[in-house]
Amino acid sequence: MYGPANAEGWARTQGYLREMDRRMRARGGRFLVAVWPLLVGLDRGYPFDDVHRTLDGFFRQAGIAHHDLLPVLRGRRPAGLWVYPVDMHPNEEANRLAAESLAPVVRALAERP
Repeated sequence: MYGPANAEGWARTQGYLREMDRRMRARGGRFLVAVWPLLVGLDRGYPFDDVHRTLDGFFRQAGIAHHDLLPVLRGRRPAGLWVYPVDMHPNEEANRLAAESLAPVVRALAERP
């Protein structure tokens, strides 16, 4: 996603995210990115920690509000968070955990001047 083979794509993605943030601010709104982990290996050595660190570094450098959902999902059995065994999208439990984690972040962002 962000390695040398896709450096151009990662640069474009960063530009798109900066532009979304800029446009939202120009309209008087707030932009928040929720970083969803892939629902694999959460209970035994999540394989994409480096991706989350890279995203965090980018968002901090760019001044874009973000919230990583990995901490609230880490340690859980991934299959218990899937819609169906062959569909690893987040189910109602994963979405509940995400919403509970995001709610205070959204409230705090909305209260900032």
